[in-house]
Amino acid sequence: MVSFLHDRDKNGIAEKGLYLSKIFDWYAEGFKQSNEAGVRKYMRQYAQALAHNEAQRQRLTETDIAIRYTDYNWLLNSRSRLQRD
Repeated sequence: MVSFLHDRDKNGIAEKGLYLSKIFDWYAEGFKQSNEAGVRKYMRQYAQALAHNEAQRQRLTETDIAIRYTDYNWLLNSRSRLQRD
């Protein structure tokens, strides 16, 4: 999980708030979270992986930071990629 969250193409903290892979939106219930507040609470335990610096860690852990979800790259699941790997 930490490696996945550390991937800045999919997850991190920016000026507009916390950005996460669309997977966390689709499968929120799988993370035992049913709403945005729950997802935010879940992600707080991974502040070290999501943040670049202490200010971002504090923003995630101490505020109701906005969440937005990045577009999912469907090419990751393509048949040609799966055959190549």
